[in-house]
Amino acid sequence: MAKGKEQEDIKLRYGLAIKKLIEKNKKINISNTKKGVIEKKLDDSYSSIYTSTGLRTATISAIINGGSEIKGYTLYQILTSLQVSFAKFGKVFDTITDKEIADYKDEIMRAKKIKKY
Repeated sequence: MAKGKEQEDIKLRYGLAIKKLIEKNKKINISNTKKGVIEKKLDDSYSSIYTSTGLRTATISAIINGGSEIKGYTLYQILTSLQVSFAKFGKVFDTITDKEIADYKDEIMRAKKIKKY
């Protein structure tokens, strides 16, 4: 069973993978808008995921920021709202490097420091 830093890195890897998928959906929505493509907008924010899944935005935020372990069904709900398969999620998850995790952790820590002031 993973403990300590390893467990934290796994939570951050899940969060970063989901964050990347949200960012990808944002880019697709922007591109579609510029092209005049009218189709169902992809979920691309915590609030749109909340609307689609009923998951609290605080829960979504905690998962993406590595503060909470994600359960299988919760991951399923989020991926469904993002219109992403587990296979596609796995590809994103597997390509995340240790450096990306460290950088992401630093980014989260900087954001927390800013919020304190």
